[in-house]
Parts: sequence; structure tokens; C-alpha cells
Amino acid sequence: MINDADLTPESLKKTLQTKNNLHLTLSFVISGMDTDLQDETRKSVLENVQEDILDNETLNFVRGRLLSRLLPKDADIHSAITLAEEISAFNLVKLYKEVLNSQPNIEVVLKSWNEINWSEYRNYGDKNEVEKFLIDHSVFTSMVSAFASDDVKKAINMAVVNFGMLPALTKTYHGMPKLLNDFKAKILKNSEVKPLQKTETIVEGKELKTAAKSRVKQKSYPEMIDELLVSVDEYKKEHKRDRSKKLLAFETKTAADKQIAAIKENIKQGNKIEVLRFLHGLEVFHRATGKKEHIAKTLCSLSTFALECNQLDIADELVQYAIMFNVNDPVVYNQHAEVLKHKGDFDEARRIYEETIVKFPENVVARNGRNVIYMLMGKFDDVFPNLRNDYPITSDDFIEYHVSAMYYLRTGNIQEAIRRLEYGFENSPSKSNKEYFANALAVAKIRARDFESAEEILDCNVVDLSKYKKEQCIVMRAHCLAGRDRKEEAKKSLEEISKTGSLTPELLQLTQLISKRFGLEDDAASSDMPVDTESLDKNIDDLYFRLVA
Repeated sequence: MINDADLTPESLKKTLQTKNNLHLTLSFVISGMDTDLQDETRKSVLENVQEDILDNETLNFVRGRLLSRLLPKDADIHSAITLAEEISAFNLVKLYKEVLNSQPNIEVVLKSWNEINWSEYRNYGDKNEVEKFLIDHSVFTSMVSAFASDDVKKAINMAVVNFGMLPALTKTYHGMPKLLNDFKAKILKNSEVKPLQKTETIVEGKELKTAAKSRVKQKSYPEMIDELLVSVDEYKKEHKRDRSKKLLAFETKTAADKQIAAIKENIKQGNKIEVLRFLHGLEVFHRATGKKEHIAKTLCSLSTFALECNQLDIADELVQYAIMFNVNDPVVYNQHAEVLKHKGDFDEARRIYEETIVKFPENVVARNGRNVIYMLMGKFDDVFPNLRNDYPITSDDFIEYHVSAMYYLRTGNIQEAIRRLEYGFENSPSKSNKEYFANALAVAKIRARDFESAEEILDCNVVDLSKYKKEQCIVMRAHCLAGRDRKEEAKKSLEEISKTGSLTPELLQLTQLISKRFGLEDDAASSDMPVDTESLDKNIDDLYFRLVA
């Protein structure tokens, strides 16, 4: 914390540099437990920080963070101890062993903290803010360390007394002694229910033998990502010394690519905790290059992938982290707006796109994104003046041309939409653009009730599409089959794709509407209720537009 009187550019730069170095050291210590890295890479990382840990400020910072959170289930602290011993980093060995032995105690402390009734402390503001403040002032560390004392109750009482009188705590949060006493009471109660004792840990190879092992319970996502959030907040390009060259010798890009592949695999499965665990490792490697823009753009790319995988929650999480890097790049702004669009928050998405256009007037993605939002909102008068009506040349031109085709499709001029989509599909220089044109062209053909042509387009292109786009094409092809009165084939196709459990909400709703529209449901034959085909067609058209716009 810097006093206003001390705020000079030089002192501010020095303070920020110190914070950055502290978080970098913490990241390296955590990376020492990452089994996705090769042992030689992990040794190299530990060699970079073994001297730093000798500094009291650095040790207290790293120790405070590690003793305030439970280890993730895949953190291999046992082999980290072995690797640290091999390079004679005995200060790290001692730290790792303390963290390992403290896991049962950390569990009790965190459980007690979460049991505090915060309705009595509303004037404190956000609970997470108070928690971070107490971690910064070593309160959690002291509570965990108290269990190593011969008289646990006395040690915890002394910690409460000492911290309750600290001006930094009492001045910031009035009534802090009351909160700390509440915290203490919960800890003592939980330690009686679940008696704890000092444990001796023996490391034999990679096996752990400890009496307290069964008591270690893994915490969920908030604890897993805590240090990543902090490191993002403190990210700076400069380092205390050049560590990047040593890491680059172990092919940083290859390791980063491996992290990205692992993240994508877990995105597919919807495993947010594992996504964020691998994300921390990715952040460490990108930080070694000194380019925060790299990880911000990578996060946006992963967010796009999450949207394709129907993992909206993860997509939103990833783009929020990208925003925290404070990178002035249209990629970040546009991805934020795209996620908001998928969440159905059109007003906020439009606002972000408009801000992006002001900052980056030539950015085609932002202009087209805003036009799509206008169309989704039914504001067609705001769209037309911005549309490209001449023949496209560059890849950006074709993106804009696609949006113009969407305008004609949305406003009912189907033949003009088909003409533009056919031209774009035949002439676009980009394979990804061709995919957009192909899907939209199939939708336009369906709108024109030319089911045979639509089916031909889908059959020609489905093999080149990603798994998630293929699912969309399968549903659309079933629509074509039903429209051509091949209802049994359509029904079977929709039933099979629905059973996969991987359809997006839009696609799932689309299968239901198509089934109802063409009488593919099991009870449709015996129903005397008339089908409102006009209304169903409109709802189907609306869903198609959201999928291909």
C-alpha cells in the first residue's frame, strides 16, 4: 500500500514491479506441482525461484497464499518435493512439506470461514474482498499455523488478539475483532468435531503416507482460480530479471500448445475446474514471453471454442479473464459482445460493439456484429445504410457481404439472399467464410421450400465442418427429409441426434419444432389438434437466423 504523499511515478513503478515479482514467484512454485509439464521444465522453474524464497517478504507472500487454499486434486506436490530435493532447493522442500501437512488444517479453517453469518457484517462490503484482505495480512496463515502449536486454542486466541489490534485491519473494517472472534469460535468448534494433530509425512517415490490423508477434501472452482485472478490483476511486462530465456529453452510454445489442447478437451466436457487449472499453466508460459496480449487473445479464442461447444458459462468466464488483462485490442471487445449476444443481452452487446467501432473505426467484425444485433432486435432501418452492396474482394468484404445476405433473408427477400449467399460460397477465399455461406445458403433454400437443393448443400459440406457445426447440419438435413415427405428417416435422424445430449438449447428446440411441424412426434398421429404451421415456420426461421447470422 502506498500513501498518497509517496505517489511518484518512480515509487509506483517500483511497487508494481515488486508485486509482479511476488506473483511470478508464486506461479512458478505452483508450476512445480504441475504434472502436465516435463520434470526438466519443472526443475528449471524451481531453480528460478529457489533463491527468491530465501527473501522473507517473498516467502511470506507465497506461503500465505498456499496455506490459504486447499491443493487441487491433480497437484503433484509429492514429486515437487522430490524434484526440489534433486536440485538441493531445501527451502522449497520445507515449504512444500508444510503445505502438504497443513491440508487437513486448511480444510477446517476454510470450512469455518464459510460458516460465518455475513448478515451481521453487511457494512464490510463484499465477502471476497474482506477474505483477500485477511489473506494479504496473513490471518489465514496464522490460523492454519496455529494447529502446529502444542496448545492450539491458545495459539488461535493469540492470533485473534494480535490481528484484532492491527491498525491496518481495524481502520479498514470497523468491528474486525468481532469478526475474528466469530471466525475463531467456528475454527475451535470444527476442530473438536474433527480432531487434528500434527502429521509426519514420508515421501517414498511419488507415494504419500500420512495419517491425515483421508481428511483432505478438495475445494471447488473459487479456490482453484484464486491465484490466477490475482496474477492477472498484477500482470506487468517487466520482470526483476530475465527468466524467459531459460524457459524458452524448453520450447515454451510447445508446452503452451499442450495446455491449449488440454483446455479445449475439458471445455468439450464442460469441466470448468479443469479448464481453469490448465489455464493457470498457460498463463505462466505466456507470462514468460512478456506479452500479455498473447494470453488475452488466446482466452478469446478459447471462449469462441466454448461457444461452439455449447459451454456458454465457460465462454463467459474466459472472456471476463481476457478483459481483466486490460488489452486495448478489438478482439477482446468483439468476443465480449459475441458472448453477450449468445446470452441474449442484445442491448449490452450493441453497446460494446458501438464502443469498439468508436475506438477502431475500420474494424469489420465490430460493424458486422452490430448489424447482426440490430437484425436480432428487429431494427432493420438501422442496418441497411451500413450494408455492402457491391461485390466483395477481400476476406473482410466477404464477411460484410454475408451480413448483407442475412439482411435480405431476415426481411423476406429470399431470392436476393440466395443470390448473395451462392456468390459468397463460390468465391470466398476463406474456408471458414465458405462454411458460413454454406450453412446460411442451406437455411435460405429451406426458407424457399427448396428442400432438395438445401439437402445437397448440406451433404456436400458436412464432412468439412467441425463436430458442433455437423450437429447443426444433421438437424437441418432432417428438416429437409421431413419437407420431402421422408418422415421416418427424418424422425430417426432427430431421435438419434437428440440422444447424444450435446445439442445446444437452440438446436434442441429446433428438433422439437421440426418434429411438431411435420407430425414426427409419437402422439401426433392420434392427435385431433390442428397444427399451426405458419407460427411454427416463423419460430423455426427465427432459430435458424440466430444459428447462421
